[in-house]
Amino acid sequence: MKNLLKSGLISSVAALALVACETTGTTGTSASAAKSVTMVAPSPSAENIERHITYLADDALQGREAGTEGYQQAADYVADELKKLGLEPAGDDGSWFQQVPLRSTKRDMDGAFMSLSRDGATQELAHLDDYIIGFPANGKTDEIAADLVFVGYGLQAPEFGIDDYAGVNVEGKIVVVLLGVSADMPSEEAAHYNSTRTRRLTAEANGAVGMISVYDKSSAQRFPWDRVKLSADRASMSWVKKDGTTFTPAPGIRVTATMSPEQGAMLFEGAEMSYADILAMTDEGDTRPPAFVLDGKAKLKSAAVSEDVSSPNVVAILPGSDPDLKDEYVLLSAHLDHTGQRESDDPDADTINNGALDNASGIATTLEATRMLASLAEAGKLRRSVVVTAVTAEEKGLLGSEYYANYPTVPLDSIVANVNLDMPIITYPFVDVIAFGADHSSLGETVREAAAKMDLELIPDPIPQLSIFTRSDHYRFVQQGIPAVFLFLGFGNGGEQQFNDFMNNRYHRPGDDLEQALDFEQGARFSKLNYLVAKSIANADERPTWNEGNFFGELFSKD
Repeated sequence: MKNLLKSGLISSVAALALVACETTGTTGTSASAAKSVTMVAPSPSAENIERHITYLADDALQGREAGTEGYQQAADYVADELKKLGLEPAGDDGSWFQQVPLRSTKRDMDGAFMSLSRDGATQELAHLDDYIIGFPANGKTDEIAADLVFVGYGLQAPEFGIDDYAGVNVEGKIVVVLLGVSADMPSEEAAHYNSTRTRRLTAEANGAVGMISVYDKSSAQRFPWDRVKLSADRASMSWVKKDGTTFTPAPGIRVTATMSPEQGAMLFEGAEMSYADILAMTDEGDTRPPAFVLDGKAKLKSAAVSEDVSSPNVVAILPGSDPDLKDEYVLLSAHLDHTGQRESDDPDADTINNGALDNASGIATTLEATRMLASLAEAGKLRRSVVVTAVTAEEKGLLGSEYYANYPTVPLDSIVANVNLDMPIITYPFVDVIAFGADHSSLGETVREAAAKMDLELIPDPIPQLSIFTRSDHYRFVQQGIPAVFLFLGFGNGGEQQFNDFMNNRYHRPGDDLEQALDFEQGARFSKLNYLVAKSIANADERPTWNEGNFFGELFSKD
């Protein structure tokens, strides 16, 4: 504590202003755990929150896109802050950074090809007007020709009595699947099953070699084709495995394509059900369309141009002191990257997506919570160790966190829990909080108790239709069997309006900058919640557990 005060890492003014002291005894039986230390309770600093966000969201960092100089500046800043706090580097070869090799791939528009053959006639389709070819599974040119089989939404969820592949053989075939959300299960489980990754893995497991997606009515409304076409020339990104190959969740699905809503019907010509019949059935929502063989064969070819870049995760460790628990880790995560710059024909337009709330505020909160945890460690009152990660390429598909989850710098089974922060909207005095994933493990009760200490209510997920639980970095650790929660500000006291206003007007736009009304005091309050949750996990006798019979716990269990 004395060293931290001397270095200015804990404000002496803030410390002197505190009259309460915290006796952080523990319930463990080791000598270290039984040691009682009285210390000044750490206090969060709004000034620190402001300082971090102001640096990370500055125009000079050009939107912190993964693999850019602006992102590297941000990573250097975070590493320097963690060093000041007394953490130890835990990246590659004793450095602060784990370099994440990334492969950026763009479609070769001239190399795309799709044709349909039936009754001895072949029809070549027009790229972008009739279909958009997918990115090749290995980043290289590939070509397939195979029979077509329709498999509904392409799901196999035995827990919910769903098998869209029932009655058909798709070995060596191209499956045609509906692009949309099948709602025959709870929202977070539905988010898992309805993801593109799970659909492709399911198709691969059944022996398919390709996939063509067609829209249902709701997805056609949500994703207008003209807007989809505009994004066709954007790059996709994946991470590169240690053997130099591109990570692909389902490499057996060699080529994919998406049909425009207007042209999807041609796949069903001569089949036992028309596309219009399928749309009518799924729009009613009370029955699932059956699987059946389609008439004819499709030929698909995809080509791409790839470029390799590298972008680091920042990784550091705050060592614990309990001899029995210090080799277990609480993992704190937040993504450091944002979306960079947008194109504009207007020379006076603001083109920088600064990402002040997405996710400079999450990084700032994590740094401030870490500062408070460091005061516990200084006093010998942090039993488990804490790994702090500022991950890259979240905006590219949760890539930095997935790389770390596959190549952790501490043993994977020693990570007891993950607490993730992403896009805390610190623009109003919050009175409640959300913990996405709280219903799946004992971490829900941990968050509830921490919130109660701040007179905050832990509320259920108010936006289950957005499937947030599967859409941020914590989910990559869930997929490794690690209990995780994603902390977020609640919807009370105007929070819902603030959330909707941000999402509709500033999310992934230049307006998410330092000009918006940021409330740094609320950022400090939120960092205290993060601190309390992490402290509770670090000092508990037992590591967190999945709730009995939990879907995600059983699906991803490493036992």
